[in-house]
Amino acid sequence: MHHQVLIVEDNAVMANLLQFNLKRAGFGTVVATNGDRALQLASQSQFDVVITDHQMPGMPGVELCKRLREMPAYETTPLLLCTAKGLELPREALLEDFGITDLIFKPVSPRQLVLTVQSLLSPVTSG
Repeated sequence: MHHQVLIVEDNAVMANLLQFNLKRAGFGTVVATNGDRALQLASQSQFDVVITDHQMPGMPGVELCKRLREMPAYETTPLLLCTAKGLELPREALLEDFGITDLIFKPVSPRQLVLTVQSLLSPVTSG
């Protein structure tokens, strides 16, 4: 069974980059180009991870994360916020206030992206 990742990105080049690398790593992917479409998809299907862009027209990524957290099926789903404003954002406040699991900084390292998603979906092992 493939883990399903919802990619929410309004930039087609970035969406394709994320989708290509996640598919190559064995994940199933669905792309939404805005927050409204992402909420619609999330209400119809269960995704194991959601990766959303921070700055999108209409609904910004933080608002999408907040609204996903209000859905019972997404209370504990890993939510990753992808941003080019890494050092400008109040990381801890975003994680707490919007239920964001982690931040991914642009330019995105495809390898780091895949490792991050894999680590979020792997059972924790004690060593």
